[in-house]
Amino acid sequence: MPLRAEDCKTVKDLILKEDGFLLTGHERPDGDVTGSELALFHAFKALGKRVWAANGFPVTPEYDFLPGIEHVTVEPPPWPVRAVFYCDASDLTRVAPALQPALKSAPYLVSVDHHLGNEIKTPYRLIDVNAASTGMVIHRFLEWAGWPVTKDIATAVYTTLVTDTGNFKQANTSSEALNLAASIVEKHGVSPHAVYSSIFERNRIQKIRLMSRIFGEAREAAGGKILWSEIPRKLLTDLCATDDDLEGLIDFGKSVGTVRAVVFFRETAPGQIKVNLRSKPGVDVLKICKLFGGGGHRLAAGCTVPGEISEVRKKVLGELEKAVL
Repeated sequence: MPLRAEDCKTVKDLILKEDGFLLTGHERPDGDVTGSELALFHAFKALGKRVWAANGFPVTPEYDFLPGIEHVTVEPPPWPVRAVFYCDASDLTRVAPALQPALKSAPYLVSVDHHLGNEIKTPYRLIDVNAASTGMVIHRFLEWAGWPVTKDIATAVYTTLVTDTGNFKQANTSSEALNLAASIVEKHGVSPHAVYSSIFERNRIQKIRLMSRIFGEAREAAGGKILWSEIPRKLLTDLCATDDDLEGLIDFGKSVGTVRAVVFFRETAPGQIKVNLRSKPGVDVLKICKLFGGGGHRLAAGCTVPGEISEVRKKVLGELEKAVL
């Protein structure tokens, strides 16, 4: 579903009429969430609006170069929220617990997203499943509304493109995404090298050790078409690693020539297994995750499944094998 003019008008009218906006996204925000929030933050500030960005989780260091990053907090605003702009998630289960009261009390909810199968029930929607990132959706909306795209906004949008396309190498790297990135570089002087270096060249040694352990113990299935690995809760503790150190590691598994899909199984709590899947074109992992109550994209999806890790692994791999064979 492409971004619709009628939806843009509905959201624009809401912004002009109301004041007191909360910008948030899914838990453990990535570059698309953070960049999308900041793009909206700068746009709303330019309109003279009262606005607050919060995720319930601290911003990770790789995004500290973004203009206005100091305004992205972990707590809800100290004033009543009139409208919540919820970025880059297709359901409300991923809103941080600290922000749930504000979400429930706000009269208006705006869903800003590019995921397939967005199930959020609200008349206020900025959704384009063909966009490479949620930040691209916001850029389209701002241009439609006739509101200026400043260098700060452009830097935030460029960051969403870089992170959600894997530095322009994933299957969602469209000509439109490349053209928008080139336009941002040309018009606003955003440095591709500086953004890349800040995001991708600041890994902690714990992340490298974690990657070594995960892939050192990885297993194959479906004749080498599937690569899977289990991540015990104790592993992160033993390596002094954090959840943030897991970010992006799964994509490395796709570099194996025979592999068509990669899956990580991680016990986040007793009886709760988080499943992350990545795939190459032709293998729709979103369909598999939906079977287990999850969501995402065709080539990148996830779900949380109750049960023992061995049981969950058997069920998920069973479905995944059908998809790759």
